[in-house]
Amino acid sequence: MSKIIFNDATEISVQQVQPDGDNLRILTVGNTPEQLRVLFSDPG
Repeated sequence: MSKIIFNDATEISVQQVQPDGDNLRILTVGNTPEQLRVLFSDPG
């Protein structure tokens, strides 16, 4: 299993990361959609 580490040292476990055009398709482990929205949202 792999993980993604953000600049603020937050980590999430992932099963798979695939390129999808200009995006990444990430299969996460144990995260709800609401948790992912918080992690990948930028209020600015």
